Amino acid sequence: MNLTINVDLEKRCTKCRKPGVVNDTGLCMGCIAKKIPRIRRCRVCGCSQRRACPGGCYWVEADLCSRCADKGNG
Repeated sequence: MNLTINVDLEKRCTKCRKPGVVNDTGLCMGCIAKKIPRIRRCRVCGCSQRRACPGGCYWVEADLCSRCADKGNG
């Protein structure tokens, strides 16, 4: 998969005011990176990539593990 990122050096980030806006987001790469969670966590039980539920689980959505989805907690 290829991803094309267009950076407009004439525009300034709407959040930090640094030059270099990515695509039509209005944000620079630094501000976009801050919005991305570093550790994936389940929105229901709080398990993470590093600490799964007892007995194990897997991701069914970006922020929902299989155990919570099976219990209808999604």
